[in-house]
Amino acid sequence: MRDVSNTQLIYLPQFEQLGRNITSTHTVHQCEMDPAIGLGRAQAVLAGPYCCITEHSFTPLHDLELTELIPEPYVCICESSEASLTALDGFHISTHEFSHRAEASQNRTTYAFQQTEIGSQRGPLQAGKFYCSRSIVITQSFFENLHETMAKNLMRYLTRFSTVGGEKRVSVPYVMPS
Repeated sequence: MRDVSNTQLIYLPQFEQLGRNITSTHTVHQCEMDPAIGLGRAQAVLAGPYCCITEHSFTPLHDLELTELIPEPYVCICESSEASLTALDGFHISTHEFSHRAEASQNRTTYAFQQTEIGSQRGPLQAGKFYCSRSIVITQSFFENLHETMAKNLMRYLTRFSTVGGEKRVSVPYVMPS
């Protein structure tokens, strides 16, 4: 596969399995489902090096197994159709449900899950079921880099603040935890 980030590896293999006419910019990927496989589309937007927002809505024409590549652990907050939620069982993922809307036009559930198993997994999709979801995916690297990034930004802010108006205003000792 081409040179892509771990975050992109979470969704691009699925796009390539299901799609045709995959279009990409630096931060946005879109695809239409191959008509021989089903009807629908998917898109993903990178929201930084460790986070993406994905959306898909499709109906497979026949049963198939979807392969997911997990390059590193991640957490996901998702709103999806019942079929998409049920499909997670095939990937052995347990969810924490936040809410469920059962209006006739939008039977959706909002939930979160953590994917901790690195590697390749396969899960079944059933013909004729409507798979629809919107997700925010945050990789483990986000949390690993969060402390360092926040500490650097705090120090930059304190340094700027301490020299406002040409005189020293505040002096805050800060020791980076190891």
